[in-house]
Amino acid sequence: MGTLRLLLLMLILVAVIGTCHEDRFKELKSINPIMRYLAQTRLRKKLPVLEALAAKKQQVDSMKYRNCFFSPVQCQLPVVVKLDPLVSALKPDLQEFLGGHTDVDLWFPFYKYASLLGQFKISTACDLDCYDFDSFLTKPCRWRNEEVSCDGVHDELDFIRMKGSWGLDEGEIIFGKEDRADGFFLIVGSEKKLPPTYSAMLVSDPIQCQEGDGLVKLKHWTSPGVKVRVCISCPEVSERSQYNSTRTV
Repeated sequence: MGTLRLLLLMLILVAVIGTCHEDRFKELKSINPIMRYLAQTRLRKKLPVLEALAAKKQQVDSMKYRNCFFSPVQCQLPVVVKLDPLVSALKPDLQEFLGGHTDVDLWFPFYKYASLLGQFKISTACDLDCYDFDSFLTKPCRWRNEEVSCDGVHDELDFIRMKGSWGLDEGEIIFGKEDRADGFFLIVGSEKKLPPTYSAMLVSDPIQCQEGDGLVKLKHWTSPGVKVRVCISCPEVSERSQYNSTRTV
């Protein structure tokens, strides 16, 4: 059953700067993704069972899986949780799923939350640049997990930090793209089907002042059907000033 995770959706966010990647998904028309994955692994002994399951999956509307994500973290976790046993349990699943050379960042595997003392304001555009996501002994990143979504409700998923590059074949199957992350990246998702309202929020420190239009560039990989929203709100003004940009990638 572990290989059926390839039907699940997944969101990976890498580097909050750079060129926006072309949003496209290469349809695997010639072969079912499950069967293709089996051909590339050593799980051929499970072929009869999975072949029947694959045939059944083809009869189900693909939209059923649009809100499924893969992630080692399936719910919001308190900061005080003991990380070492949890991370040790997650590593094999993540490495097997992504292939290639990926690993959970053992120094700080879970991405940070807002400080209880408040955040420093963004004064220049380069303050928003983020490549290593606060990995050990790197430049501080001005982005973090957030507990409140664009709609003002509690979000359900959190980003965690990993490093390395996933497998080329796995990337083509999951994301439909050949290019891969290299270095540190964030990953979010769940192994179970989730309601369409579930989300994971990544937010920057407050911007001190901006005149004119702004441009946010995120290099990311998503599985089909995942929605990416860019939200801009003024903390000291009413919620009517909030702006949401939604597109399906």
